[in-house]
Amino acid sequence: MSNSTYRWVIVGAGGLLGCVAIGAMFSLPVFLLPISRSTGWSVTSVSSAMTIGFVAMALASMAWGTVADRIGPRPVALTFRPNGFDSFGG
Repeated sequence: MSNSTYRWVIVGAGGLLGCVAIGAMFSLPVFLLPISRSTGWSVTSVSSAMTIGFVAMALASMAWGTVADRIGPRPVALTFRPNGFDSFGG
């Protein structure tokens, strides 16, 4: 089983990318004022847009999980990822 160490590389890379993605999502407080100033939107508008994005991700992930439970995760990932539907939920 020479591929067993490579599997851990994939797991590590996936974990690292997950941390980077979560860090990017939760970095809004750092960039809130610069985004507000550059777009001319109020801080409330920028925050509301992010809130809508979080709610959309939550709803899409629940739907994705339900479908994955019914037909399996591999067909769901192969069907939704190429079409860009995972951008709505992570």
